[in-house]
Amino acid sequence: MQTSEEDIFFPKIRRWLGITSDACGIIVLDGINERHDITFWTDYIANIVAEAGPQILLVITCRADTWRKQLKPRLNLQATEVDLSGFNEQEFAVAMQSQPREIVEKLWALGPVARKPRYLADALAYLRQGGHANELTVEMLQYHAWKNLYRRRMDYPVAPDEFESVLRHLAKEMSRRVTSGELKDLLAFNPHVLEALSELASGGVLRQEGTALVLERPYLVEGLGLLLIDTLALAAGTVTELRQQIGVFLHDTQRNPLTAEICASASYKALADDKMREEVAVALTLEFLDCQNAQQTSVQGVIALASKRPHVIAQVAEELWAVPGSDSAIEHMILDGLIQIAKNASSGSAIVNVLARWSSFIHEHGEFYRRDAGELAARSSASVHATAPTFGRVQLTEDGSVILTRVENQRLLRLARLALAVISLADRETFFQIAFNSLIADSVMLTSRSNVSGWILGSSRSVLTQQVGAALRRVDMLTLVSADGKRRIKRVLLESAAAAEYAVQLRSAREEAEETLRRDGLGLNYMNPTREELPSFLMEADVGFWAKMEAASKYASDPMFEYPIDFVSELRAHAQKFSTVGLHITRGQTSEDHEWTFLEPLLCRLCRDVYASKVRDFIRTIDQRQDEAIYSWVFAANSYVSLLGSTEVESIRQTWERIITTASNDTDELRTVEFFMFGMLLATMEPQDQVKELLRRGESRAHLESFANEFQQLRSAEAQQKIACLAEADDQLLPVLWYAVEQEEPSSTVWLPLIDRSLDNGENVARGFALRLLFQMPEKEVLCRLSSLQLPEKPTHVESHWYTRLLLQHSPDTARLILDRCDLATCAEVLGTVTGERLEGLVTAFAGYVIAWLRLQVDPHEPPSPELRVTVQAQAPGRGGLATVSVDWSQIDSTVSFRSELSTWGGLDQGDGLGTLKDSFSDRRFTDLQNALREAMKLAEERGNWAYTAYWSDSTLVAMLDKVHGFRTEVQLLIEEAKNRKRLRSIGSFVSALARTLLRSGDSMGLELMRLIRTEDIVVRSIDNQAGGDELDAALSSYPRPDEACDLWLERIDASKSDAYVLANCELLIQGGNVEWLLGQAAREINSDAPYFRRRGLLLLAGAGCSRAELDTAVLELGDGGTGLENVVQTAENYILRLSQMRHWISAMMLTNDSSEAKCAAILLMHCADSRFWPLLVEAVNQHERPRCGATLTQLLPLDDVKKAIKATLKQRDKILLGYRKAENDAAPWLKSQSMASARLPI
Repeated sequence: MQTSEEDIFFPKIRRWLGITSDACGIIVLDGINERHDITFWTDYIANIVAEAGPQILLVITCRADTWRKQLKPRLNLQATEVDLSGFNEQEFAVAMQSQPREIVEKLWALGPVARKPRYLADALAYLRQGGHANELTVEMLQYHAWKNLYRRRMDYPVAPDEFESVLRHLAKEMSRRVTSGELKDLLAFNPHVLEALSELASGGVLRQEGTALVLERPYLVEGLGLLLIDTLALAAGTVTELRQQIGVFLHDTQRNPLTAEICASASYKALADDKMREEVAVALTLEFLDCQNAQQTSVQGVIALASKRPHVIAQVAEELWAVPGSDSAIEHMILDGLIQIAKNASSGSAIVNVLARWSSFIHEHGEFYRRDAGELAARSSASVHATAPTFGRVQLTEDGSVILTRVENQRLLRLARLALAVISLADRETFFQIAFNSLIADSVMLTSRSNVSGWILGSSRSVLTQQVGAALRRVDMLTLVSADGKRRIKRVLLESAAAAEYAVQLRSAREEAEETLRRDGLGLNYMNPTREELPSFLMEADVGFWAKMEAASKYASDPMFEYPIDFVSELRAHAQKFSTVGLHITRGQTSEDHEWTFLEPLLCRLCRDVYASKVRDFIRTIDQRQDEAIYSWVFAANSYVSLLGSTEVESIRQTWERIITTASNDTDELRTVEFFMFGMLLATMEPQDQVKELLRRGESRAHLESFANEFQQLRSAEAQQKIACLAEADDQLLPVLWYAVEQEEPSSTVWLPLIDRSLDNGENVARGFALRLLFQMPEKEVLCRLSSLQLPEKPTHVESHWYTRLLLQHSPDTARLILDRCDLATCAEVLGTVTGERLEGLVTAFAGYVIAWLRLQVDPHEPPSPELRVTVQAQAPGRGGLATVSVDWSQIDSTVSFRSELSTWGGLDQGDGLGTLKDSFSDRRFTDLQNALREAMKLAEERGNWAYTAYWSDSTLVAMLDKVHGFRTEVQLLIEEAKNRKRLRSIGSFVSALARTLLRSGDSMGLELMRLIRTEDIVVRSIDNQAGGDELDAALSSYPRPDEACDLWLERIDASKSDAYVLANCELLIQGGNVEWLLGQAAREINSDAPYFRRRGLLLLAGAGCSRAELDTAVLELGDGGTGLENVVQTAENYILRLSQMRHWISAMMLTNDSSEAKCAAILLMHCADSRFWPLLVEAVNQHERPRCGATLTQLLPLDDVKKAIKATLKQRDKILLGYRKAENDAAPWLKSQSMASARLPI
C-alpha cells in the first residue's frame, strides 16, 4: 500500500486473508523489487519465516510470474495464493464512509482505476488539497499520481508545487534542440514530437474547456518522458542501478498504459541526444523493451535510433542475449540495425571493435549446452581452461594483437555468431579481424564456427592476400593455442584465400590434416567414402552391411558407376530376406522404412526382379492391415500403380469394398484411404467401368479432378456413345461430362444432347462442364445455343469462365455488349487467344476497361482498396512466436479470390501456399478478420474481382499494346502517377504482368518496370497464388540485349542464398537464350583476383551447360590459382553429373517396353531429380510423346513423389554456398531477408 489510511488498509487485509487468523503480528513485504537478485529475496524470505515462527503472518505482494516462476520453486513454503484486485463495492464503501456522497459517487464512476488503493489515495489527496471532484477523470487521476511522484525532486528551477511549469520548462529546453535539427532522426519514428513539444512548451498538459480541465495525453507523455530523462541525467551508477531508478519512477511498467509510451518517448530523446550518457540510453532502451504493452512501431524506432550508437546497441544486445526467453523479433531488429551500421564502417570504427570483442568470447563448455555431451565436451573444457584459467581477457600474443575473452555466461557465445552474421553482409577486408578472432576462438573451444569463418573470408569480393599473410604470421606467434589448433587455423585461412602464392603451404596443411584424421580414426563404419574409394569400401570385411548399403545408395543413380559383383550378390541375398510387413505401418518412420530408403534405389539399379517382387509383397500386405497401418500404406502404395498385377488389384479391391461401406459415415482419415484406393483401382479399369465407379461415388464427385489423369482416350464415336449412355439421370451428368472434357477428340453427335440436357436441367458444376465441352464443339453448334445461354444469379467460377470464353470467341454482338456480359478476369487471361476479325474490336474495348480501372486505382474517387491491418497482441510460441488471427476459409467466396492478396493485407510474409498461411493463424481475433474479409470481398465485387485476381496473360497484353493506339502511352503515364502517389501496390499485378510481356518482346520499358518493381518491393503474384515471380524472373532472363539487362541479372545472382539459387539463375538464363553472356561472365569471374568471383565463376560455368571436359580445362588454366577451390569445383562437377544422370534415366524410362523396368528408371530418376527435371522431361515428351511400356507418366512419376524427391535433393544442394557446407544452427552467411532472396526454384 502507498497510503497509511487505516480505513483503506484493514478491509483489504481482511479480504486477502479470507479467514480469521490466530497470528499475533503481520509482516508485509509489499511489492517485491523484481530487479534485485532473486537469490537475495529467496534467502531473505526464508530467514524471515524461520525467525518469525507461526505467530507471525507473512504477506508478500509481487507480480504473479515473479512468485510462480521464480520465488515459489525456490521456497519450500505452504502458501495461500491470492490474486489481488481493486476494492469491491463493500470495501469501497467502508473506505469512503467519511467522504461526502457526491465525492463517493464521482470516484466510483471513474471505474476500476479509482478502486486501486494507490490511485484512490491520490484522488483523496487531490480533493484534500482543494481540488474539485467534477475535474477528476482517469487521466487526471494519473496526472496527479505522477505529480505526487515528482515531489520527491526539489532541485528544479521552479517551485515544487508547479508540476506543469516543470514540464513546460523541460519542453522548452528540448524543443530548442529539436528545432535546431539535432533530433531530426527522431521525426522519422515519431512525427508528432515537434508539435507535442512546442504545444507543451507554450501551453501545457491541462487545458481549460468550459468549467473543467482536460488532460492532453500526448503532452503528458512527452512531459513525463522529459522528466524521466532529467531525473537520470545527473544520476550516477551502472545500467542495473539506473534501471532500478527507472523502476522507481515508473513503478507500474507492465500495467499502467502510459508507462510504455513514456519509456519510449524518453528512449527516443536519450538515444538521439549525443550528450546523454550511454548508460542512461542503454537503461532506458532495455526498460522500454521489457514493457509488455509497447507498440511495434515504437520498438522499431527505438532500436533503429540505438543502432546509430554502436556501443549502446552493443550493450543492449549483450543484456538481451544473456538471458533466455528474449523476443526473437527484437533480436532480428537489432541484427538488422547492426548490419546497417556495418555496411559503411571503416577499419577503426566503433562497430568493428564491438564485433571483434564479441567474436573473441570463449566459454569453458564451448557450445555444448549439455554438460554430459561426451568426450569432445571434456576436451573443449580442458582446452579453454588451459588457454584462459580465469574469467576475463587473455592475451595470446606478446604484442597484444590477439586477445580472447572468457565469459561466465555461456549464452553470450551467441553474440560471436551474431558478429559473423553481421560481417557476412559487410566488407570482409574491413572486418577481417572478426573472422580471424572467430577462427582462434573456435580452435580453442573445438566448435564448428571455422566453416562459417572460412566461407566469409572465401567469399570476399576484395583480395585478402595481405591480410591472410599477416594473419599467418600471427598464428605462429600464438602461445596458448595447441599445434593442432594452429594447423586448423592456417588451413582455413589458406583455403579461403585460394591464392597461387599460398598453394604449396595449402597442400602441406592438407597433408598434415589428413595425417591427423588417420591418427584419430573414427572407424570404417563412420567413413564417408568418395566415388573412387567406394568399391574397396564395399569389399571391406570389417564394414557392416548397413554402412555399405547407405554409402552405395548415393551412387545408385550414376549409370557409369560399377558395383563389385560380390556386393551385388550380398545385396540380393539381403533383399530377399527383407520383410515388407513392417513397411509404412505408422505415420512415423520405422527401422524398415529407413532401410528401404537406401535399399530401394539399389534394387532398382542392380536387382530389378527382386524389387518388383518386394513391391508386390508390400501391396499384398493390405490384407493384414487395420486403421493407421492402412492409412500409411495407401500413401506409399499409390506410387506403385504401374507394377500392380491381377493379384494385387484383387487385394486392393477387396479392402476397398470393405472400406467403402463405412467411409461415408466414418472419419476423414478413412475417407482419404478410400479415395486413394479408388484412384489406384481406377487406373486398372476399362472406360465404362471407370465411369460406373465414378457414378457410385455420390458426394465424392467433387474430387473428380484428381482422377482425370486416369481417364482413357476414346478414339471412336461408338466408344464415346457407350459412356454417354451411362448418364441416365440428371444427377449423373457431371462424371460423364468430365470424362468427355478430358477426351482429345470429343464427338459432337454424341455429346451435344448431353450438353443440352445439362444446360437445361443440370446443377451448377455440371452446367460449367457442359459449357466447357461446348467450347470444343463446331462453331455452328455453338452459335445455335449462344443466344439462349444465360448465367444463373450466382454462377460458379467454372460457369462464368467458360461462358465468357464462348462469348469472346463466338458472339456476333458488338464488343461493348460482349464485354458487359463477360467476367473481366477471364478476359485478361484469354482475350489474346481469340481468333477472327472480332479480336481488334474486343481488345480495344477491353483496353478501355483496363484504363478506367487503372485510373480508379491510381486516383480513387472513394477510399482506397481495403487493407486488412488486423492487430493481434498475443503470440503463439508454438509456431515461432507468430501473432496472427484465424480465417474461416469456408466463408470466402470462390469467385472472389483473396489468396494472392491476403498475406500482404494482413502484414504477413509471402508463404508457399494456402496451407502455410492457414496454419499460421490462431483464434484470438477471428471475428475481426472475418468482418474485414467480408467488407473487402464486398468492395472487390463492386469494383470487379479482376482488379485483384486477374492473371494478365502475355497474349492479351500483347494484343492491347499492338492493336490499341495510345494504350502504351496512357499506361506509362498512369504507372508514373501511381509511383508518385505511392499507389503502385494497388496495380502491382498489372505492372508485373506488363513488365513480363515487355521483357519477352525485348522492350526496354520492361527493364524500367522491373527496376521499379524491385525498388518499390512490389509483391509479384498471379491468379490462384501461382508463382508469378518465377514467370517474371524467366521473362527477365530472356531479355535479348544482355548489355542492358546484365545489371539486373547480376543483382539476382548476387542475392543467391546457396549454390542452388546460383544455378537456378543460370538455368533461367539458358532457357532465355542468354548462354553466351553467361559463359562470358563466367570467364571474366574465373580470371578475377577476388576469391568470391573465382568461386562463383566456376559455378556459372557449370550452370551454363558446359561439359565435364570444359570445366576441367578451366580449372587447369587456373594452375596454382585453383588450389583452395576444390570444394566449389566438386559442386560444379556434381551438378554436371546430375544433369547427365537425369537425361539417362528419363530416356530409359521413356524407351523401355517393360513397365517394371520403366518404374525402376523412374525411381532412379527421382533419386537424382533436380530443378532441371521439368524442362528435361518436357523435351522427352516432345520427342517420344509417352512411355513405350504403356504406363502413363503420372503412374510412373506421381506428382507428389516428384516434388518430394526434388525438394529432398535441393535441400542437400541448398546447404552448400560457393563450395562451403553450411554449419548447423548458424544464420551467418546465409542471412537474407525475403525481399533479397533470389529466384524461387520452379518446383
